[in-house]
Amino acid sequence: MASEDTTLEAVIEKSLEEENFDPRGLIRCRICRTPITHQQERIHIDGAHEHSFVNPHDIQFHLGCFHSAPGCSISGQPTPAFSWFQGYYWQYALCSECQEHVGWYYENANQDSFFGLILTKLEPSG
Repeated sequence: MASEDTTLEAVIEKSLEEENFDPRGLIRCRICRTPITHQQERIHIDGAHEHSFVNPHDIQFHLGCFHSAPGCSISGQPTPAFSWFQGYYWQYALCSECQEHVGWYYENANQDSFFGLILTKLEPSG
């Protein structure tokens, strides 16, 4: 009996393929190349896909908003403190493979959610 590939990368790619996403549109972690999300998951929040913010430590982040990011694990307790998106609580979004901080997961009281991913931490497949 042939063994099925159950690596994290294979599971994420299979999940995205089941959604009929072209594998060429995968967006990967820049550190370990694990698939994080897909170009087709791009969404607009507050009228734009991309946003630039500065955190309380004066560090600037350039984010892209995505409906889902199956290659991320979510870490930390939800908090509204210093949220860049009004009405949303945030948690850290980490690469599920190497645990690199790749952005944040946002959710509001209505359970609307999205990922704000740091674009410099990601790269397109190619």
